[in-house]
Amino acid sequence: MQRVIDAFAANLAANVDRSCARVLAAGIPFYCSIPAAASHAAIRRAFEAFGADLGRDPPIAFIQLMRGLGEQRATGGVAVAEILLGMGHGFQVVSETFAELFAEDLEARVWFEAERARLSYAVATTLADTYATARERVVRAQADEILRRSTQVLRVLRGVLLMPLLGELSDERMQQITAALLTAVADQRARVVLLDLGGVPIVDAPVAAALTRCAAAIRLLGATPLLVGVSAGVARTMVASNIDLGALTTLADLESSLEHARLLISGQ
Repeated sequence: MQRVIDAFAANLAANVDRSCARVLAAGIPFYCSIPAAASHAAIRRAFEAFGADLGRDPPIAFIQLMRGLGEQRATGGVAVAEILLGMGHGFQVVSETFAELFAEDLEARVWFEAERARLSYAVATTLADTYATARERVVRAQADEILRRSTQVLRVLRGVLLMPLLGELSDERMQQITAALLTAVADQRARVVLLDLGGVPIVDAPVAAALTRCAAAIRLLGATPLLVGVSAGVARTMVASNIDLGALTTLADLESSLEHARLLISGQ
């Protein structure tokens, strides 16, 4: 979406400065151990590469940068979690900027958050593979942390929350997702929760059972869960495996799900 890409470029310098301040204030060991100018330059390169990959599929610049960074940091003993934390602060700064710039433009905000999640997942995979050679046993747990942190509960409409789901949904991850959703539903008094499966490669019986339990917990708080973005491949797998999601309503895309959510809210 060009207006988001243009806004990202226009606000890049200011967002880099804000991100640097947050990273240093957070006390992340790696960034605190290098000169401020070097930290600023590294964060700016990450922003520039991220901006170059907005809307690009597959991503190239951001992945190449993070692969090279991962190789250097793994050799130097820097934990992947430190890279993750720095990246997370930068993403959050941009999300806050866009929440102000696009306060009345939900489509732009949702598009950016979807891109943020997509690129975060791609980087998570890249960092996991890069670190695996030197730090195999440690990096897998940290990669799960990257995936957990790359997904957040979004308020897309008054009373409507969106949770983009990414990667493989293990029992542990589904427990984390469910806990985050229930907290958000209670805090924001949400009435509809959209579970976006667009980034989930496989929905097998255990995943279906976990989604059903998550939906049941959401209903207990008085909200309506909706499944969004089931791909054709996932749908075929579910049919072939006789997977039943029970009474869960499934919608093709975000646009139709938002319209359905509006109808649900207006009818309540």
